[in-house]
Amino acid sequence: MNVVQAYYEAVNQADWQAVAGLISADFQHHVPGYPRGSKPFINLLSDYRAGFPDLQTSVVETIDNAERVVARTQTQGTHTGEFLGHAPTGRRFYASGIDIFTVADGHITERHSLFDTLAMLHQLGLR
Repeated sequence: MNVVQAYYEAVNQADWQAVAGLISADFQHHVPGYPRGSKPFINLLSDYRAGFPDLQTSVVETIDNAERVVARTQTQGTHTGEFLGHAPTGRRFYASGIDIFTVADGHITERHSLFDTLAMLHQLGLR
């Protein structure tokens, strides 16, 4: 199992300690204004899990050249907890995404991500 597969498995299990061991301490999640470091990123993942306790991401396809890994994903979850200030809707969503990871010395050092947030919000009735 490569580090990216292990990352998705740990995220799906909400094993934040395992995630911390897979990403570098100075991990960069490439979102404008987002702070560098593993702790802010793990907090973000935890916030998603609080809003969607059954959140699961399936990897549909990967392209791996050792230094860069691209994953096409399908994420689903049920909105049963507060999320971004929105009360639970009880609705389920399915949305696609693409993640591009940089891997060095057995750790994920960077993540660029595109996620169909609009589809998610529409399915949840929040758009």
